[in-house]
Amino acid sequence: MRALIASAVIMLGVIACGKTEKNVDKATPEGTAAAKVASNVDRARDAARVANAMKEHPAAADSVLAAAGFSRDSFEKTMFEIAADSAMSAEYAAAKKP
Repeated sequence: MRALIASAVIMLGVIACGKTEKNVDKATPEGTAAAKVASNVDRARDAARVANAMKEHPAAADSVLAAAGFSRDSFEKTMFEIAADSAMSAEYAAAKKP
């Protein structure tokens, strides 16, 4: 009986300590930071897609911005935020067509 209880306690300890990165709670500082980085990366990629579309269709720039949910001012603000963040800048540069 003691061996069974000891085995159960060890099993619970192993399961509890087996937390993987996928199981990180978004409410923890690590989870929040990871979500923010992912969000910023997505914003940089979205801005690059919009910039690519405006380059291909310059006469329809306002329509492209509106379809992506940007105004001229909000797109400009996003571009300044990307320029101020090295990770976002790298993602933007990778997604931007030359």
